[in-house]
Amino acid sequence: AIDQSGNILTSTPPHLAPEWGNVRSFALTDSLRTLHTRNGNTFKVYRDAGAPPQLDTINAGDLDDFYKWNYAMVSVWQSHLDTTDNVMWDISPASIGNINSYPTNWSEYQNFYDFFNGGDNGQGRTINPITNQPYAPQIVKRGDYARVLAEFWADGLDSETPAGHWFAIYNKVIEHPLFVKQWAGQGPILSDLEYDIKAYLTLSGAMHDAAICAWSHKGWYDSPRPVSSIRYMAGKGQSTDQNLPNYHPAGIPLIPGFIEVVDEMDSLAGMNNENVGKIKLYTWKGPTYISNPQTDMSGVGWIVAENFWPYQRPTFVSPPFAGYISGHSTFSAAAAKIMTEITGSEYFPGGMSDFVAGQNDFLHFEEGPSQTISLQWATYKDASDQCSLSRIWGGIHPPVDDIPGRFIGQETGSEAFIKANNLFEIQKPFVSNLSSNISVVNLQSIDDTLSLNINFSEPMDTQINPVITFLNTNHPLLHTLQLINSSWINNQEYILNYKVLEYYETLDSVFVQVKNAKNSNGAAQKIFVSERPFRVDKKRPLISSIEISNPIIADLEANSPLTITINYNEKCDTTVAPMIDIVSPSNLQSSIIQNLTNSVWINENSFVAFFDVVDNNVTIDSIDIHISSARDIAGNIQDLWIDSNAVYIDTRNPILTSFNVNDSTLNIADIGAQSLIIELNFDKEMNQNLNPEIIFSGPNNLNSILTLSIANTTWLNPNACKLTYNLQNLPFELSNIDASIINIKDVFGNSPSTDS
Repeated sequence: AIDQSGNILTSTPPHLAPEWGNVRSFALTDSLRTLHTRNGNTFKVYRDAGAPPQLDTINAGDLDDFYKWNYAMVSVWQSHLDTTDNVMWDISPASIGNINSYPTNWSEYQNFYDFFNGGDNGQGRTINPITNQPYAPQIVKRGDYARVLAEFWADGLDSETPAGHWFAIYNKVIEHPLFVKQWAGQGPILSDLEYDIKAYLTLSGAMHDAAICAWSHKGWYDSPRPVSSIRYMAGKGQSTDQNLPNYHPAGIPLIPGFIEVVDEMDSLAGMNNENVGKIKLYTWKGPTYISNPQTDMSGVGWIVAENFWPYQRPTFVSPPFAGYISGHSTFSAAAAKIMTEITGSEYFPGGMSDFVAGQNDFLHFEEGPSQTISLQWATYKDASDQCSLSRIWGGIHPPVDDIPGRFIGQETGSEAFIKANNLFEIQKPFVSNLSSNISVVNLQSIDDTLSLNINFSEPMDTQINPVITFLNTNHPLLHTLQLINSSWINNQEYILNYKVLEYYETLDSVFVQVKNAKNSNGAAQKIFVSERPFRVDKKRPLISSIEISNPIIADLEANSPLTITINYNEKCDTTVAPMIDIVSPSNLQSSIIQNLTNSVWINENSFVAFFDVVDNNVTIDSIDIHISSARDIAGNIQDLWIDSNAVYIDTRNPILTSFNVNDSTLNIADIGAQSLIIELNFDKEMNQNLNPEIIFSGPNNLNSILTLSIANTTWLNPNACKLTYNLQNLPFELSNIDASIINIKDVFGNSPSTDS
């Protein structure tokens, strides 16, 4: 966090003390709680999403690349907060909203968010299902849309707060002329008082639990806000190019046109070049460029990064508590889930709701918007997703704060709705148990029959069938399960049989809703929602990367090890080892042999295989690695994975093909420089950085009178070397001289065999 003077706060503020973990929840249970300890204090984290990415201040690497990507994107998105770029968008439900899925791992974030242009991968909707008419386009300036969005969802000081914002939305919904107060969209029309009591309790319970989940993460993980992180990284320098000034591994990444280094010719250099070498950002310029909020607009331009500000009121710069996870995303996702459940429809009444921001009559801390625009949402979830994006444009949260909040909010909302219904309908017949014959629907389950058995607490009217609905977003199970038949087995047990279809998806939590059954007296059952009677995982595990310790094998002692580390994109069954085949068009001649004893899973995502490499004096190229048979924890078997030309073996010793001398007989007349010239020719390319020598052997010490002339020794080509020797004197006669070559290797480090 950062105070209004720009000082970074390094200690945990008092309101994030671990005692917050003792707040009683509405529907959360201890099974959803993870306990962490620090400095003798216990932190209770509910629905623990795990740690956010960290910044390595010593070594740059892949993990902190994701950290840098997150915060750099906040600065880039704030370059959209200007109408003079004339970028026009359709912000109607025809073009935005209707997100089918969220990223489930960090590698998917870059495909979900549009880093440079802003927004997400929402597909929009063609037809309003309530009116059966197309949604009318609304073309506006992106700069107006992003600014209005950021301020509309800010919910800071002097507001109803992020959680309270959804009560305002609820109040607007129930006042709509098309809204009918049937609880969960069914049954009798309730009085205003009964409906409001049930709705306010349910929504309040969800907001309460969402706060516990979000703030328990904030208290334990204590992560920075963009204003702190961007200024910190920029203060270190840039981490993109070690050859440029101001490099530091913890610096901010350079992005041409958005994040650059100030040079001497730059207008930001300063009177005495005091800013040269610092980082500059092309982004929203900040509140210091606004004198009169009624007439001034800060606009976008280049600023020194140490002056970065979030797009907020000057009196509400950045919340003074941790960022991860986003409270806005958590509250909004939970509230959208509640609104969908209590109204019985994912759509706003009439198929759309809106908020109108008048021209130059909405923004509080700068002039705008430049035209009247209307924020529009087809569904409650669309509004929630838009709220989440607003925090990035507003400079308050990076993407990594956002997505975990959306997931946690949806789950929290579902549980709060179930808990509330149990309170409202305690006297009604209820589902005592719901079970599935398949615990995990995987690829091996295709064409099998999945049976759901539903047991009721008392005898039911078998002339009335219960209505079973899968509540997952956009009902994806419609593609996975096809109802074959359903029937009452007896007056307390109902069964449904589904055929498992060939459709590839993963759903960790499947919500099954049962409603509309009645007992023999005509009393309707309590609405029942079962979480996770089965899981769906019909995606094969994928290899995300492999790491080969030494892809070029040469100059080996016998049984020199080779390791191949295989990294999967999900948790795998560690009782089943992947099969690794080393394949080559040539005969490997047992040169690579897997050591099955030492090959092990090092964790649920990574397997390391050890191979003994035998020096068989061979050269083998085009060696492929085939990996198969690994299984994820759902039992899905990976597809065959091939890494072509992954390994190259050259343990063959170079062979001396010719040994040529310029004079086979030396006599007294040869005494002097360059008396003997020897040319060596090999059948392989040799290491030309080495200077070979020849050791002469015989009854006398020939090496003492025949010395190598380094200056006149040279490589003629990669396969041939010329050695020149000077003869000092010749005090003896000598014949049958043997010569041994030393200090010579081929390009792979193999030495000639001794018989050379």
